[in-house]
Amino acid sequence: MLSSVEDDAPESEELALSELEELGVLGVLRSNFGILLISSTLGIGLFALTGL
Repeated sequence: MLSSVEDDAPESEELALSELEELGVLGVLRSNFGILLISSTLGIGLFALTGL
């Protein structure tokens, strides 16, 4: 039992690292998209206000 758990540990650690890397990339993409979305809505809002 113990030996099988020890054998599985490196693989699960590698999987966790790859998942973290994917989450990090997705997080960066999401935050950048959120910033773009917020800035574009603010820009449209300012344009509408100045246009009026």
